[in-house]
This record gives sequence, C-alpha cells and structure tokens, in this order.
Amino acid sequence: MSTHGATGVMDTPRPADIPARTGTMPGWHIVADLTPPELIASRRVQKVRVWVVAAAVLVAAACAGGYVWARGEAHTAAANLTSEQATTQALIDRQRSYTNVTSLQAAIDQVKAQTATLMASDVDVDALLGKIWAALPDGMTISQIAVTVPSTVAGADARDPSSGVGALDASGAVHIGTVTLTGSGKAITDVPDFVDKLGAIPGVFAPFPTSNTADATGIQYSVQLTLTDTVLSNMFAAKGGS
Repeated sequence: MSTHGATGVMDTPRPADIPARTGTMPGWHIVADLTPPELIASRRVQKVRVWVVAAAVLVAAACAGGYVWARGEAHTAAANLTSEQATTQALIDRQRSYTNVTSLQAAIDQVKAQTATLMASDVDVDALLGKIWAALPDGMTISQIAVTVPSTVAGADARDPSSGVGALDASGAVHIGTVTLTGSGKAITDVPDFVDKLGAIPGVFAPFPTSNTADATGIQYSVQLTLTDTVLSNMFAAKGGS
C-alpha cells in the first residue's frame, strides 16, 4: 500500500480476473436462436408443400394444354379424313359413270390386238400387182399369178434355208412369201428383161425364171420371186399406246 500526497487516497491494484473496459459488455457477441425445433420443422414442411403444389399446378396446366392441343389436332385430322373420304367417294361415283365407256374401250383394244395378230401377214396385193404389171415388157402377158404368204410371218428369218433363197440374202430382210408368174411372150429374150425389172421393185428379192420355152407362136415362161416384209401393209399393226 502506498500513499500519494496529503490527500490520503490509496491506489488499490485491479484483480487479474477483471477484464479491461473495451466498450462492450462481456458475452454480447454471442447469438442464440431459441426458436423451438418443432416450429422450424413445421415451417420447412410448409415451404415444401408450397413448392409441391406449385409443381403440381404446372404439371396439371401442361397436361391440360397438351390435351387441348391433342383434341384440336384430332379434330383437324378427322375433318381432313372426312373431306378426303368425300372426295374419294365422288371420284368413285364418277368412275362408275364411265364404266360402259372403259369396258367398250377395253373391248376395242382387244379386237385391235387380235386383228393385228391375224393380219400380221397382210400384203398390199393391189399395189404389188400394179408394180409387177408396170414391169412387164411390151408384148408379154401374165396369165396366172400365185401369191403365197404364210398366215404369220413373225417368226420368219431371212437366213432360214426353208425360205428358199433366203440364205443368199445378206440384207437382213425378212422373207415372208413368194409370187409365181406364168404367161407368154413374143421373144425368149423378153424374160431376162422382165426379171431385171422385177428385181428393182421394193420388197422383191431374187426373181428367177423357172421355165422359158419357145415354139412357133412365141414363148411360155414361168417366173418366181421372193417377197420381203417391205411389202407388208402394216395397216392393222398395233399402234403405240393402244
């Protein structure tokens, strides 16, 4: 203990366990939440419920929107289907109105096809005979003409030996038949001239005399020639698109 001056005031030392003044009371920096745990849990549950309800509302709204869109699409599809069915039925009705026409056209096409097959060997005989008569030299006559053409020439072959002189034809033309001419003339030299003129006719191949005899009245001859497909009329041939 010590004394200062005459006042008699004594300085007492501060105990070590008493903190110095710092401007705050001891323990004021400590914070404690005294809310009951049950209340905290209840608040958390309430928040979760709000989120669940919001999510459910969103899902329900999406489902409702999808349902409305699907119903609209279904209605549109049904309307389109009804329209197409009506159009199809109208076309069927129109097709039925042309049944007789289409049946007649089919019958006509069938007849054309059959006629083309039947007349595949049709030769324009009038035109051919006119050219033969024009090639006849003066003083010669034709007393008999025999034209031989098979019923069908579709399978004929120019190089087939069965076609007579077809094996000698290098042109590739199809031989379809023969013509035999019999007649008379004045001079035996008229026959070679006649044969040469016959060979110049389109569709005639390799004419040759099969007989040529002379007597006091003149000559008697016989000439044979081969016909190619050039002399076919093709009048009844099936046209493209028939």
